[in-house]
Amino acid sequence: MKIRNRNTNETIIEHPGSFIDTIQFAVENSISLRYANLKSANFQGTKLSNIDFEHADLEEARFPNIEFTQVNFSKANLKGAFFNNPKMHNVNFTKANLNYLQIEDVTGENINFSGGNLTRANFRMWECETVNFSDITGLKFELRGPSYTAPGLKKTNLKGAKLEKAIIEYENLRDADLSEGSFIDVSFSDTQFMDADFTNAHFVNCSFKDAIFNNESLETQHAFCKEDGFVTLKNCNFDGADLRNTDLSNFVIDGCTFKDAQLENCNRQNAITVSAVIPDIQKPVARDYFSAIVPPSSASGGETDDMDVDIDCGLD
Repeated sequence: MKIRNRNTNETIIEHPGSFIDTIQFAVENSISLRYANLKSANFQGTKLSNIDFEHADLEEARFPNIEFTQVNFSKANLKGAFFNNPKMHNVNFTKANLNYLQIEDVTGENINFSGGNLTRANFRMWECETVNFSDITGLKFELRGPSYTAPGLKKTNLKGAKLEKAIIEYENLRDADLSEGSFIDVSFSDTQFMDADFTNAHFVNCSFKDAIFNNESLETQHAFCKEDGFVTLKNCNFDGADLRNTDLSNFVIDGCTFKDAQLENCNRQNAITVSAVIPDIQKPVARDYFSAIVPPSSASGGETDDMDVDIDCGLD
């Protein structure tokens, strides 16, 4: 069995056995599979550890019931690849092509997808800690869990993510970092955000229906935004959301709805609201901060209901 370089067609490894035997030989002898042509390969029966697939072509490859330890998929082509029931520990997908990728029933820790393209990727049933989605891009990306009470994706890093028309539902994103992200037409319904960080993130036409923000401690209010930042919410749906014991200071809330939301002990006094429907909300007096967000023509005494938040998600 020969495995060749995807660019030069030169032989990277040759072994007299089957494809699985050849992969295991590479693993056992620390042979790098960088730039390998492994398109449509089926890795069933392998155990992958300390192996390098950087820049490899793994389009439509299959990885059923495999344990991954210290595996590098950085900059690899994993378009349409399928991972079912993997156990992942210290796996790197940085800047990989993950279009149409399917990964389901995942357990593990320290998985890095930063900078990857996750357009139409489908992630289901994850129970992992320390997953890095920072600076990802994705159109119609799906991330679904069994329930917001399941272990889910606690401490997930979504900093700088740019997602459009995505679905992130029934997930546990407790302690997640969504700062500096741009989220357009994203559904976060039934997702838990306890202790998450939204600093300098922008949400347009997003649904937080029945989402959980509630801080379990009745003595303190969790601030989702740091003092030197702000969060913009435009035309978002918080109907039925649990916002008890939270602090929405430095939130710019435009055209959002909060029907049947739970708002007990929710601090909204320092939020800036523009045509938002929030029960018992009081208009803030932070005019200087408001002027920094709204164009001068709107902030200088004119109508504010037509405020636009122009978010460039960087997606075609």
